[in-house]
Amino acid sequence: MVAAVTVRTLSSPSSSRDAVSAAAAVSSTTSTVAAAVVMSLSVRLCVIKLDCSHFFIHSLRERGMASYRFEPFSTPEAAESALRVLVESADEELLLSGSSAILDRVRPALEDALDRGVLVLLLTSGVEDDRFEDVARVVHVWEDAGPLSVICTADDRDGLCANELVFEEPLNDDEGVLFSHPLVRTHLFSTVIGNTWNRATEEYIGEPDPLPATYRNFPTTVVNATLHLREGRDLDAAVRGKYVGTTEEVTLEGAVCNVRQSFVSPITNSFPVENSLFVRTADDDVVTVGGPGAFVEDVEGYEVTLRER
Repeated sequence: MVAAVTVRTLSSPSSSRDAVSAAAAVSSTTSTVAAAVVMSLSVRLCVIKLDCSHFFIHSLRERGMASYRFEPFSTPEAAESALRVLVESADEELLLSGSSAILDRVRPALEDALDRGVLVLLLTSGVEDDRFEDVARVVHVWEDAGPLSVICTADDRDGLCANELVFEEPLNDDEGVLFSHPLVRTHLFSTVIGNTWNRATEEYIGEPDPLPATYRNFPTTVVNATLHLREGRDLDAAVRGKYVGTTEEVTLEGAVCNVRQSFVSPITNSFPVENSLFVRTADDDVVTVGGPGAFVEDVEGYEVTLRER
């Protein structure tokens, strides 16, 4: 009799539906919890990887090793960590393009970068105050711009490009990437400076570095040379590099008689990515000097020392 009752209970349509519903509820709850755990672990892993990038970047530089990497991200935690790591890694020059909300997320890191002598170029929008002196050397503001893509480059090889929405909410696809590749960095930097930068209004310029100063980063060289010349100082430059299109090393010294550049208003270059020093030597020859990758100048400069004459 007990067996018969048991059989009838298990075969009851109502009981079967209840059992199926209960099983589905348990399965749904289990799936939700599992998905949340996986998402949490994925975010933590991505953040840990990006936090380790600061050590990774400097370790490679110290050992003189070339390494290319691309690390995609798609969550706010990973996006903010990636941007902070990049700002903290800059040694000489940093370009950041993003809204005021993005600026606020990394303001302390930008302040630290400026304090350690990094040339910080900032392109932003939606700014409600003008507290720029603590975060950047040169600031351009584009008030009527739509949402700006978040773009950041550090020195000569590292960078980040992201959809600004990824700083607010997780996205299904990888909407941002942290990378280390000199060619990609150069093209990204040139795109911002050659297009977006000069459409915006210059809002702030800081003071030039004290002299003498030696630079291995050419944007830093031309910005400081420009600011010193505009303040009425006569400059001499000592340049170490090579003649463009050759492997012949060259060292030259002379007076800085002109600068063409695209960073500080008024812009003085003759095409968007031209940044050059004009150096008059003791023989009264004027030699044009560009940075690494120069192709229209006479000399590709690796290192420039500026002194007040």
